[in-house]
Amino acid sequence: MNFNVLSGSSSWLAIVGASFFWSWMDHAMFGDALYFALTPGDGDLSRALSLAQTSFIVMLAASVAVFVVCALRARRAPATPWNMKATVVAAALGFAGNAAILVSASAGLAAPTVASAFVSGCAMAVLNVSWGRICVAQGPVKAMTHISGAWALGLVLNILAEGLTPVAEGVFIALLPLLSCALYMADARLQQVALYRVDEAAGDAPDRSTRPAPVQVLGVDVRFPLFILVFCIAFGLMCSFEIFSPSETAPSSVFDIVGLRGIVSLVFFVAGLTALARHMELLFNACLSFMVFGVVAMTIGLYTNDVQGLTRVFIPIGYAGFDILVWTLIAFYGSTTRTPSLRIIAVAMGAEQAGILGGQLIGTALGGAANAANNVVLMVLSYLLLIAVMGLARLCTVLWRRQRVDEANAMQVDDADGGGDAAGDADGEGDAAGDAHLDRFADSYGLTKRERDIFALFAEGRSAPYIAEMLVLSENTVKTHLRHIYTKCNLHNRQELLDAIEAFKQ
Repeated sequence: MNFNVLSGSSSWLAIVGASFFWSWMDHAMFGDALYFALTPGDGDLSRALSLAQTSFIVMLAASVAVFVVCALRARRAPATPWNMKATVVAAALGFAGNAAILVSASAGLAAPTVASAFVSGCAMAVLNVSWGRICVAQGPVKAMTHISGAWALGLVLNILAEGLTPVAEGVFIALLPLLSCALYMADARLQQVALYRVDEAAGDAPDRSTRPAPVQVLGVDVRFPLFILVFCIAFGLMCSFEIFSPSETAPSSVFDIVGLRGIVSLVFFVAGLTALARHMELLFNACLSFMVFGVVAMTIGLYTNDVQGLTRVFIPIGYAGFDILVWTLIAFYGSTTRTPSLRIIAVAMGAEQAGILGGQLIGTALGGAANAANNVVLMVLSYLLLIAVMGLARLCTVLWRRQRVDEANAMQVDDADGGGDAAGDADGEGDAAGDAHLDRFADSYGLTKRERDIFALFAEGRSAPYIAEMLVLSENTVKTHLRHIYTKCNLHNRQELLDAIEAFKQ
């Protein structure tokens, strides 16, 4: 077991603090305990459920608005991932908003409840960004450990909350943002201690000059938020059909989702501490496959009740793996591009919340599960989900292949350093000379920046599929660039190219 990973952004303090936030979000946004806590047992429960559904939509919309503002205002990477003032204000607003929901929902006051939900949604988005920046500050491996550990611990917190009386549960939920903020502040004040130090420069892939994606939105590879958006529409549909369904089993649906997410997260957390950490893409792809099965089961369930139970199992399992993958990819992009991590988080989380909101609204427009049979919209969304799953699986493969390459390169550097100062100096001079002759070759033939990137990997003996994975391009695009390189250099095959490079080296 590699317990050394439990430090910095994935220290126990960061994991516990983040778990308080995520548990709060589970209950305050997706749950309905705040709306029933003070409602009399003989009161109008349908009105409370309607308020919960409306508030859920309002919270999602408020969160999306905050994420859009953050994405637009994030001009450059801040000097530190910590933002004490914004976090404290958000925690206070979250507590006040939840307390107001408790009181106003029990009295059946719609306007104050919706207004409080809007405030709570804004506070959730700010705290999401605050803890998200800590999560991704030190690269993909620690990000995966942080988020999976927080959600696994959240399972315990959610079980604890379920054992409380309705009033005590409501108060506990309202206090969660304050508890999370307290641990956030404690973690920030312990930055002089090595165990808790979160240094953004210590990411797993510190080279921030990698090749930009062909199409970007606010500096982020457009495929990333697009896949997230499509993926979360399916989850939002399930929220509409299952969580807020008038069926008798609906009240437990949210806890099925949270419970399964906690179990899946625990599997990822334990795997991250063992040798399985080098093969996490297998777990990710398995979870994505479960999501597909869940959507298929949901579609079939429109015609028969025999498979509806599978939906409540497969989709939450798939969504759990998907959400862990999203945060891991955020850390990957944050440590390998020049885009500020704040903007990447805002774009990704905005797409996620917008997708859930869109799925919820589509489900409502379709009239719920009872009236959605034979509707072509669900079929179209199922096919879109399949496309998103394939895209996310590709990004997942790229991430972990890149991670293994970085680890191998780091080991080679360590081995070279161990050979003595003279050998180290000679290696350094050799590397510099190698880079110089490749640059001279590229300059002499007028290669573009993209052609230089492909040429450099090709000169190392890399294949076209490997280059496509590393640069997040299609294999056909790589082959087209290689043909252009051959044409510009007046060469015909790899051997002639290698001979020409060798001539420049000499």
